[in-house]
Order: sequence, then structure tokens, then C-alpha cells
Amino acid sequence: MFPKKPPRNTIKILESARAGPLDIGSLKTLATGIGSLPGDKYQAKAFQVFHSHLHKPVENSLLLDLDAREFVVTSMLGLAMLESSFFSKNRSIYFQCWPDVITWAKALFRSRLPQEIDGFHTTLLFAVSKIFTIVSIWNADLLGDDAVFDFAIELWKGDGSGKEDSFTTKPILLCITADESKIARFFESLRCDAFFFVQTLLKRFSAAVSSRHNDTLMSRDLADLMNKILHTSEAGRNPIQEQLLLSPGPDVIPTFLEGILALMGDTDQTSNHDVTIYSSFLVVFALTPANLASTWRAFEFGVLNVLLRIAARSSRYNFEKHVTFLLKKLQLGLVCKHIASVAVRAMKRLSKAEDFDLLRSLRMAPSSFRDEWILFERLLLEQAVIFKLLAKGYAIEMGACAHGKTMKNKQHFYKCSECDILLYCSRDCQERDWARHRVDCKAAHEKTRNRFSEDMGRHLRRQVVLQVNRYWSNIVNMAQKKEIPLDYVGVHIVHDSVPLTLKIFDHRILSDPRESVISKEILRARSDGLPCIMLKISHLMMSDVSYMVYLDEDRGSGSCIDSDGARQTAIFVDEDNNPLYPTTRDVVSDIVSQSKTRPGSDWRTLWTDKPFERLVKKAMEDNV
Repeated sequence: MFPKKPPRNTIKILESARAGPLDIGSLKTLATGIGSLPGDKYQAKAFQVFHSHLHKPVENSLLLDLDAREFVVTSMLGLAMLESSFFSKNRSIYFQCWPDVITWAKALFRSRLPQEIDGFHTTLLFAVSKIFTIVSIWNADLLGDDAVFDFAIELWKGDGSGKEDSFTTKPILLCITADESKIARFFESLRCDAFFFVQTLLKRFSAAVSSRHNDTLMSRDLADLMNKILHTSEAGRNPIQEQLLLSPGPDVIPTFLEGILALMGDTDQTSNHDVTIYSSFLVVFALTPANLASTWRAFEFGVLNVLLRIAARSSRYNFEKHVTFLLKKLQLGLVCKHIASVAVRAMKRLSKAEDFDLLRSLRMAPSSFRDEWILFERLLLEQAVIFKLLAKGYAIEMGACAHGKTMKNKQHFYKCSECDILLYCSRDCQERDWARHRVDCKAAHEKTRNRFSEDMGRHLRRQVVLQVNRYWSNIVNMAQKKEIPLDYVGVHIVHDSVPLTLKIFDHRILSDPRESVISKEILRARSDGLPCIMLKISHLMMSDVSYMVYLDEDRGSGSCIDSDGARQTAIFVDEDNNPLYPTTRDVVSDIVSQSKTRPGSDWRTLWTDKPFERLVKKAMEDNV
């Protein structure tokens, strides 16, 4: 086939350039039409035309002349519109041009004047960003020059005008991508704290996404910059990483979630939309599991909506593993009451959205995501039921006096303030027991580990004790297989993955002094007929925390549920990944089942009407 002929207009302009300088109109036509010129012959001629304007020395007279500045910026645009393949074949001439581009770009950026025509600065920043991109492809070493890097920082900071076209992100993004070691210098040059940098980036991202024309190029670069900073490994964490991962602030996750939903809602979808959505999602993906506050914000500001919409378009957004993995991570927070509550609220919002169909989205989603969603919804419903039961006074936490052996509601006891293990009816009981407990108390106190907060520890412990009672038949079977007598069985609940893991161990074989004291006290209590065990909790990668807890007298009566439906959504597994099921006489499972199978029930009514709340109330009235 013959190559496509270039437009006659553009050819005529190139020919007329031999006779003398082009007028601004012709130069603009050449700059915007240069991409249609086939082969190096025409492009090389065009290059010479553009470079002739940039090769002039920078003088105040030219900077003050609006027409002269327009010729220079249009020439920069022409160079930017040349394909990178042209420069890869003609590196020598571009080496000559690169210093001129930087010199003029600096001068023009720093001398923004009020009489500039609309779009002038936008064109300048677009051209500079595009030229930086071309350079990064065929000779990234040029971006390592200190003067170039300093100018890239200047372009990120902006010209101080506060206008939308006052800054560009691409140059600094390309510079730190080419050399991650420069990130530290970037932060130093900003001369601001991490929080201010993050807020500046978020403000710019929101403005780009919400602008009338939805500036996907700008929003994409901003999301990419945030990702580069989040995931760089150069010399450990940088200040922005520390700020984002430890305390991201209230706006980061909401801003990017809202940005994703806005971009997905655009009627005219482009490849830039896809890239921006992907980069924005990576920010959410990195920050959401970082801590419970971030998880809460993700639920509150639409992460479930985003996950479902992305999963339903998996053929377009090729990051199936990311959405499935994040959904799995979100489930870990559901063992905390405030996270479960905000997740229920998020499901209610989805159920009330008339334009959203959960079942349709799941049918379109990959099977791996569907399976994870089934487990998520099952776990959320069960946790919602458990927290409602606990709030109504179900499964109160029991305790026993270490001296008098009296067993009752734990709230009626005093706790030894030194070891934080033993309970007493009164000061008199504690004083009578002191001679026996003194040595152990000192050993346990010296080895006390970092604990959960008192409030969090109490709620988490009470919930886990309920689960131990529910799964007691499984624990007995596991103990028999391991040949551990029940008096010596300890239970370890691990909340670091879903399904959650339930392990057992012999609590006599422990090296930690504090746990040894707990083990000794458990054996003493069990010899007096008290239903006491050691409970160890691993929660969200925090230190393991061990407790001395008391179980129900009628725990785990009945056989284990083992239906095919239950097997698919087992919430607990043993250490060999075998599914575990609660007993048939289990009020939690009954309420979960009734909530899902009542006449006329579907996913919308389940989360809009929340029938499980009425069922919990009825169960408590029936004295379960």
C-alpha cells in the first residue's frame, strides 16, 4: 500500500517556510497537523521550523511581546506533537533542542503576564509535559539533571496565580519515576509538611475530576503521583508514606472514591478514564486496609459501590485480583463493632439506590469476586446479629473471684491492677489471696505486652468468647485429634485472614511468663469446677493477646451444622483450613437463616428493612 498523502495545507505551509517566517496562523496549523505528516522527511522539516523560534535567545523584549511569546509556545506545541519515534531516530538534533526548550519554558512560566490570551498557559504546560514524556521514553537520563529536576518541582508548585492552569504534575512524576532517590529532595524543596502536600494534591485532584470537561489527563497524573509516593521503596518510607499509612486524614480515601465514581459515570469513556480509575483505585487499595479508621472511611464513602461496579466491568478494568483482594481485606474489620455498623449502613445505601442492581453486578463479575462477596455478606450479616445480641445483653462476660471462687457477671468484680489477670469480689478477697499471688503477679506485670485499648479489648474478647461457645463441639473434636485434655486446651482466634482461623494449643507449653501465670490460674480454677480456658486473640497484625476467660455451662450442645450451603460460607476454619460450623442449637445461625429466608425477602429488603434487628429483639424477649 502507498503511504497516506499528507494534507495539502500542511505541505504548502512547509514549502512556504523556505521563503520566510510563517505567520502565527500557519504555525498553529502546522503544529496541530504535524501528526499527519508521514515519514521523517516532512517531520524533520517541521522540526527545523519549530526549533528556529526556540533557538532565539531569551530576552526581555521578547518576553514582553505577546506575539513573540505565542510563536514560542506554538513551536513548543509543535515539538510536543511529534511522535517519540521521530526523536528516537534523530537524537542528535533533539539534544540541541532540549536546552532551548527548558530555557524558554522556564522564562515563560516565570513571567506569566495578565494580558496573556486565554489558553496560553494551558498550552504551554501541555507542551512542556508532553515533551518531558517524550524525553522520558528515549533518553530519561536528561531528566536527572539537577536544573531540569528543579524546574519540574517549580512546575508542580505552580506559578502562584491560583488558576487551574497554574501547575502541571507530569514533569515531576516522570523525574521521580526515572530516579526514585530524588523523592527525598522533592519533599525537602517543597518546604511544607506531609499533610499540606496531601491536601494540595487532593484539592487539585477534586478540581480536575469535577471540572466541566473532566480533565482526565490531570487527574490521572495526580493519581499516579500519589501512587508513586505510596509505593516507592527508596531508603524506606518517605514522609508522605508515613502520613498516609499511619494517619491519612479524613479526605484521602473519600476523595479518590468519589473521583472513581465520577469518572465511571462519564458518558464518554476514554482510555484516560480507564488509567485514571486504575491509578485512583490503587490509592484506595493501598490505604483502606492500613488501619481501622481508613477502613471505616472506605465503607462510609462508597468502597462497596466502587468494588461492585469495577467487578461488573472486569472485561474493561483488568484488575480483578485487586478488587477481590480488597474485599477480602475489608472483611477483617467486621469483627469491630463500628466497622460492622458502617458496613451495614453502606449496604443499606446500596439497597436503596434504584439504579443499582446487586444481583446483576454479581452475575457480570468474575467468579472469584462472587465467591468472596458471598462470604463478605454472610460474615457481615452474622456480625450484625452478634453485635445486636451483645448490645441487648446476650452472652454477658462471666468471671470468678480468684479467692472465693464465686462466678457471676464480670462487671461485678475488681481486677488486679498489676497483672491485669485475676478478678476479686472485694479488696478483702484480694488481700487474702496476695500471699499466694504476689510472685506470679510481679512476673506477669513485668512481661505485660502492648494490649488492645481497654474498650476495644473488652468488646473483642466478649465477641470471641461467644464464638468459642458456639464452636465448642469443633474445639472438643480438635482436642481429641491432638490428644490434648480439655483442662489444658487453649483457643487461639486469628483475625488476620478470612475465613477466620480457630486453632487450639496446650496452654501448659508456653514460654511467655504472663501466659504461664494465666495457665497456672486456669488449672487452679478448673480444679474447682469452673469452666475456664486460655483465649489468645490475634487481631489485624497486632500483638497476640492472651486472656483467662469463662465459658457457658451449656456451651456447644448439639451437633455441628455441615450442610452444603453452610460449607460454602464457613466463617471459621481450623489450622489445616478445614471448615468449622457452629452447633445446631445456635441463636446466631437461626437469626441469620430466618433473616434470609422469610417470605418476600431479597437482598434489598434484607439491608433496607434489617429484619435481623426485630429477630434479635424477639429472641431476647424469649430469653434465649
